[in-house]
Amino acid sequence: MQVIVPVFASEGQTLPRVCGFHKERDPYWEQEDNTIQESANRWTCGFCGKTFIAEYYLDLHYDNRHQQYVRQVPDTVCLAEYCDIFRCDVYPGIVSVDFWDTVLCLEDDMAELQQTCQEVVSSCIPEGLPEETVYWMKERIFNATCSYLTCKSYWHTDEKLSGLRIFLQVFVNMAVFSMMILYYILAYQHFYCQFPSDENKQTWQLEQITHGHRINPERTRMYRPYEP
Repeated sequence: MQVIVPVFASEGQTLPRVCGFHKERDPYWEQEDNTIQESANRWTCGFCGKTFIAEYYLDLHYDNRHQQYVRQVPDTVCLAEYCDIFRCDVYPGIVSVDFWDTVLCLEDDMAELQQTCQEVVSSCIPEGLPEETVYWMKERIFNATCSYLTCKSYWHTDEKLSGLRIFLQVFVNMAVFSMMILYYILAYQHFYCQFPSDENKQTWQLEQITHGHRINPERTRMYRPYEP
């Protein structure tokens, strides 16, 4: 929605009612319209003025106190149904790619998802517009949404990491790497290096004395035979 609405606004157009993104078809539109975000940890309810530390708790408040503002119309469409298209978890950084996400991704599935995206976006373009305008609007929306629906680009975001976030990532990676090295060193010493016990140490010392490697000269002189 953050991409689609500005495209329509730039052409002086509004989303038609048949479009699944039209606000009057969103059952939670009134609640969203009354959500006030003052900062990252300050969310205010526009209906009663209560403030919460996260949007999650504000949504719970809506469910408990303001259910009357959930729209009940026959053609309602929950925007969560389009999360695969808009990559709801990827774009804000809720989840990140891992090894299995890339390995198990199938291009055929992505092609079907991209086709669905194009059909949904095309249904939102108003009728009667000049062909050039229609092409330009579709092109901008496709590039911002549907073009990412490939195994290569699905997990890509345009947001740049801040300096602090980069520093934290480097620090955590170095700490984990150092701990792994220390673990393997200790494991190697434990399983492959033999350290003599106290009893073995005493036996070893006795053997050394017996073989004359640690004989004290002073003691040897005490037992020297008498010479007249």
